[in-house]
Parts: sequence; structure tokens; C-alpha cells
Amino acid sequence: MYVHMYVSKIWKWKDISVKTKVHAYKALVVPTLAYGSECWTLKKEDEQKLHSLEMNCLRRMIGVSRKDRQDTEQDTRKNVSESIIEEILRRRLSWFGHISRMEIDRLPARALYCHVTGERSQGRQAKKGIENIKEDFELRNIRFKDAIAWRQSL
Repeated sequence: MYVHMYVSKIWKWKDISVKTKVHAYKALVVPTLAYGSECWTLKKEDEQKLHSLEMNCLRRMIGVSRKDRQDTEQDTRKNVSESIIEEILRRRLSWFGHISRMEIDRLPARALYCHVTGERSQGRQAKKGIENIKEDFELRNIRFKDAIAWRQSL
């Protein structure tokens, strides 16, 4: 995480305003963290790690340590509009909209809607990308079947 290493020095500078630090965070750290996130299947553990890194950056920006024992979540949320997890969900839904508008014979659309035949391995199965998209729709109170019907009506 080279960007975080270099930007973490900027967070400590007192002569840079918090607004400028937030702009640097949005321009450098968020795109680096969210690169390729459209295809990720996030687990709760991954979300916690991303949230932890995000809160660490935001705490450093405003100059508050974890030892201060104040509600830094609210203090830092005043400066940043959406969390990295919300950004990833937004990107994933945007990607799904892009793929759903593609012709069905294109490779990304075929990969999204394909069904693999054969036996599955024993144990808990890995989460599929389409399951993540369904959960994203549920979080935003959109019915997934409506989105599929919308795709088929095009």
C-alpha cells in the first residue's frame, strides 16, 4: 500500500487544512483501495479491514488518536461523505448496470449470467458475484428481479 505510506506523512502536517487532506484522501487513497472492487466478493472480515484502514486515515487527518476515547466515527464522518464500503457498493452496482446493458453474447455478460455444471466441492460454498449484487440491491431497497426484468426488456 504505497499510497497510504506516502499520504500518511501528509496527515500529520499541521499547516494543511483538513479539507485539503480530505481531497487528497478522495483523490489518492479511495481509488487505490477501490481499484477493481466491482468484481470483489467482500466478506465481513474484508469490510472490517477496509473500515479500519479508512478510520485510521480519517483519525490521522483530524489529528485524533485512538487513545482520546471520543466518538471519532462521527467526527470523521463530518468530513467524508461516503465510506469506502459504500463506494465499493456503488461501483459494483454501476458495473452491474453496465454489464446488464451489454449484448448477452459479450464475454462479461456471459460470465455474469453463466451457470457452471458439475459437482461442487464439499463444505460452505464460496460467495458468487451475483449474490453480492443481489445483497447490494437489497441494501438499497431495489428488487433484484425488477432489475433482471429491466435488462430483459431492453
